[in-house]
Amino acid sequence: MMFHGRGVWRRIANIGSWHVTEMCSSQRRSAIGVELKRKPTSASVRNRRISPVAAYSGDRLLSEPTAGTQLCRREPLFMPPLQPLDPAKARPKCIGRGLIALVLPATSRKQNALKKHGFWAIVRSTHEAHHRPRQSFGGRMNHTPPEPADLVATARGLGPLIRDSRDESERERRLPASVLSAMQKARLFRMYVPVEYGGLETDPITSMQAIEAVAEADAATAWNLMIGATYGIWAAFLPEAGAREIYGGTDAVVAGGLRPSGIAHATAGGYLVSGRWAFASGIDHCAWWNGGCMVYEKGAPRPTETGTPQTVLVFFPATDGERIDTWDTGGLRGTGSHDYAVRDLFVPSQRVLAFDNVPRVPGLLYRLPCQALLDNAMAAIPLGIARTAINSLIELAATKRPGRSDQPLAERLTIQAEVGRAEALYRSGRAFLYDSVAESWADVQAGREIGVTQLAMLRLARTHAVQAAVQAIDLMYTAAGGSSVYTHNLLERCFRDAHTVTQHVSMNPANYQASGRVLLGLGPDRPLYRL
Repeated sequence: MMFHGRGVWRRIANIGSWHVTEMCSSQRRSAIGVELKRKPTSASVRNRRISPVAAYSGDRLLSEPTAGTQLCRREPLFMPPLQPLDPAKARPKCIGRGLIALVLPATSRKQNALKKHGFWAIVRSTHEAHHRPRQSFGGRMNHTPPEPADLVATARGLGPLIRDSRDESERERRLPASVLSAMQKARLFRMYVPVEYGGLETDPITSMQAIEAVAEADAATAWNLMIGATYGIWAAFLPEAGAREIYGGTDAVVAGGLRPSGIAHATAGGYLVSGRWAFASGIDHCAWWNGGCMVYEKGAPRPTETGTPQTVLVFFPATDGERIDTWDTGGLRGTGSHDYAVRDLFVPSQRVLAFDNVPRVPGLLYRLPCQALLDNAMAAIPLGIARTAINSLIELAATKRPGRSDQPLAERLTIQAEVGRAEALYRSGRAFLYDSVAESWADVQAGREIGVTQLAMLRLARTHAVQAAVQAIDLMYTAAGGSSVYTHNLLERCFRDAHTVTQHVSMNPANYQASGRVLLGLGPDRPLYRL
């Protein structure tokens, strides 16, 4: 029991390994909240400091979960009559801070008489990770994460190095070692990794801004960062041992393909995996690869509860796979997005996650759809390219004089109009994307579920941002005239890279239809996000 000035915590039930407590007001004589804490296992530890999960009244947070709450034996001034708890009546409820709990209506007779349905007793959290302090493992990674503004500034500060290396990246079709080392030192690949494994668990807006800043210097480098960083989310879904094995190192980066192109035959302790996957961006600098697979059992696809074939994502060391040189493209050459394959490779269960898994760690970041996190970060790249294209044209227009003209390109009315249109396209697309992400992030932080309409808006915003950015780039490429066809002109690379991005399935204009259908009240005809 704990005494809090005018309010009193009173233990009202023991359920399993948990104390359920109700906060009562000595003046109002009614329960005003609840608290949950782990039951001491022996008399010798009963008076130690124990960290509660949270205290809530309805959906309002009453006290933040903090370490160092002292238990005491002081009896409350007033103890309202209580009814016994029935765990069988508990129902799932979102209680904020990334917590999903099993809850019961509060139990005082006075509340029941007043029909105050907003009070809840928390029986237990459904994630075991909510019951322990969140901290990085390993002293070398347990340090304060950078501030959001500092992280974006650090990413932007890598611009000179990235620009100096982009020709090498395009020629070698891979991320230069100097750039890779600098991004690892800046911990940019750790933005989506849970704090439990030394990650930054950065909010989605900050991580998108960091990726966009890198894209202004080079799109291929930003694509490598986007894939390597967003694939850190899988640490929140993998079994504990697998997550630590794969993401425990500060330089751990994962590449692979999510499409279930492989087959995983269930066997004792894991799966025998065979398959070939495409578009493994950054595969040459990644120590771990993953691949989507359809699970087979006894020679047939294993069905899920809904009857559809079960699909999983398997992880294995790069040394266990075969890299197949296929990435000979016009744009994003520096991503090195080659094919890869394995045959009859045993993958233990600790390195496998089902695509319908719920996150095992409590971070708010992992309550957003995984595919939304990936696609939103991807949409930031064309925005960075568009910013560079507009700036490049402005710089060119100040000095270039078209044939038979004494005036610079900037003096032409048509060029002025095109630059204005391009800037409007870029800014409007960017604003829509970031506003949509900010709205969904605010819902998650407030403990609200993201509805179908909001999911449709996320999908619409990312599609529109990409299409608007590409239109702006095309305007600048055309406005530059013959200058833009030369490889030494940055507009030429912007054009190639941007149009390669649009070929990704997540950037397809068909997404307009999927979102429009929801806005018309017809409901989605396909999953808005499969992950």
